[in-house]
Amino acid sequence: MIDYNKPLRTGYFQRLNGAVFSDSLAVPVYSQMAPNDAVYPYIILSTQTGVESSTKNNQGQDNTILIDIVTGFIGAINDEVADDIADQIYGLVHPADKNFVDVGPNLQILSTDLLLDTTVGGQNNTYKLFRRLIRFGHKIHERTFN
Repeated sequence: MIDYNKPLRTGYFQRLNGAVFSDSLAVPVYSQMAPNDAVYPYIILSTQTGVESSTKNNQGQDNTILIDIVTGFIGAINDEVADDIADQIYGLVHPADKNFVDVGPNLQILSTDLLLDTTVGGQNNTYKLFRRLIRFGHKIHERTFN
């Protein structure tokens, strides 16, 4: 068995980075945490989980990844910014044509499912924050080469 988390996170980064826009600007994508000087909005590839789902003939895992869309406002919150970003992410990560995220040559995503989509608000000393948390689940197997 090999590590599935890094290829999944890398695949998400490659799929989303430079492909999601807000006000005609690319929304930056970060792994685990944004830098202190990050400008809103941004996307964090956050918590990942993995549970073995191997069969007699194939190594596999059920993996999840949490996408955290973070927006900040001085004044009234505009939740449509996060909603527009989420809509783009849905189209890229869970497309109707089943063009799943690329997890490299040794792994294959068999299915993608939406497991969670929730919102949370808050504020810091300067900004009112609105976040959209989206968790996708994937059935992933190691490719077998004969």
